[in-house]
Amino acid sequence: MVPGAPPDDPETLVHAHVIAAATLPAPGAGFEAWVKHHRKNRSMYLRVSEIDHANRAAALYWARFEQGKAEILLDQLEGDG
Repeated sequence: MVPGAPPDDPETLVHAHVIAAATLPAPGAGFEAWVKHHRKNRSMYLRVSEIDHANRAAALYWARFEQGKAEILLDQLEGDG
């Protein structure tokens, strides 16, 4: 971990997965909470891709995955409006 970095700022893909799982929205959370969760994860995985070079491709995959999840939810929100 980088000195002074917050404990939820991962440097490895494995640590990012742990954080993503630990920060899931509560059961029954609304679309907005899930969109926020997926967007935050996307940013986290993009940061990890710049640090964890051995897992760069996988981190970029997960960043795209999280972006896709957020877009699906936003499309559903727009469809309901």
